[in-house]
Amino acid sequence: MDNNELGENSEVNKFAIKNYDEHGKEKNFITYSYYDVDEDGKNELVIAEKDKPNSPFAVYSYNSNKIIVLYQAESRNDIPRANFYKDRTIWIHTKEINYDRYVVYKLNDKKDKYDKIHDITISEKEKKRWKIS
Repeated sequence: MDNNELGENSEVNKFAIKNYDEHGKEKNFITYSYYDVDEDGKNELVIAEKDKPNSPFAVYSYNSNKIIVLYQAESRNDIPRANFYKDRTIWIHTKEINYDRYVVYKLNDKKDKYDKIHDITISEKEKKRWKIS
């Protein structure tokens, strides 16, 4: 997926297949909506878990009949919570056993994908030392 076009083996597809296998085809576990994320006048496809509609795990756009992946969560066992902001950044917070991780993405100037601009890991020890809750 070097050019951000949708690939068959994307993490989002793996996530959808895993949930389909676990929850069965009669369950609705994924929802979608359309929203102009990059304010270019055309709506993007925003995909999220049904019970977490404000925390999408994928955002797709299109250009000349091609699907473009603007944002896709890095999946492990669970899709992390993502917060989208008006300054065109996405903040993702994941809490692990001994640390918290914050990853920030920003929509690039060409508005064709979100680039990772920060990846911060804070251990429990550092949180106590800096008095962060």
